[in-house]
Amino acid sequence: MCNPGRIAALLTSASIILVGAVAAFALAAVLAGSWWTSGGNALIAAVTAVALAVALGFVNAAMLEAANCLSGPCAGFGSRVYGALVALSITVSALIAATVVAAFTASIPYAGIGVAIAMGISAAAAGIALAVVSSTLLPALEDCLVASTGATAYDAVAIQRVVGTVAGVILVAFGLQAGLGFAGPTPVG
Repeated sequence: MCNPGRIAALLTSASIILVGAVAAFALAAVLAGSWWTSGGNALIAAVTAVALAVALGFVNAAMLEAANCLSGPCAGFGSRVYGALVALSITVSALIAATVVAAFTASIPYAGIGVAIAMGISAAAAGIALAVVSSTLLPALEDCLVASTGATAYDAVAIQRVVGTVAGVILVAFGLQAGLGFAGPTPVG
């Protein structure tokens, strides 16, 4: 039976872990600017890869739960949620791969610019998928089920709408910043 509440609860866990991973990436980026502080970055990247793998587990569990929504009165909405979760799973997997590569280059200051760009693209894509499924697709599935079956609204969907959208925006912002090399404005003159 299609249960948007379960999907939302699983995505909330994934969203929180993804924001924690972004915070760890930001710390590693700051530490990467010096030979004196970059030594711990390999450990940060390795721990982050494990955290991302846990987040991927939650995303995949949500995807399996969404497979229950591919039939019934709201199958169209269910297929959109399922498709967005497939995209989220793929982009988080790409982010994990880039993080594993980063674990080998993270202790070398200024190394791994290509890895940072790959991480940025993956994070931005994951953020877009997470924000879309959280802010639009999952609430639309819930609305359809409430209207067609008389089911009650799920609090978890309302929570994930906020948590997932904010987490998605954070991931996109991180992705753009990582793609730009964590560069800030340069003073002129």
